[in-house]
Amino acid sequence: MSSFAIYIIGFAIVIGGLAWAANSLGVADQWIWIGAIVLAGIAIISAVGSTRRRDPSPGEMQMNDSVESTTTTTNRRP
Repeated sequence: MSSFAIYIIGFAIVIGGLAWAANSLGVADQWIWIGAIVLAGIAIISAVGSTRRRDPSPGEMQMNDSVESTTTTTNRRP
């Protein structure tokens, strides 16, 4: 199971617990649904941000290429 799926399942359990608590406190169903949808959006944004693979920087891409190149710089005095 991927990290993304585990993250979403954990957040779904939290949302379910909060919805149950709100229902027990007598909060209107409309507000429970609104809160659940907002929290689900936050969960997806957080899960993607936490589990996505970072794109390699241009320097890392050059280092990983099969053809290596070297650059030599010299300082010339006039």
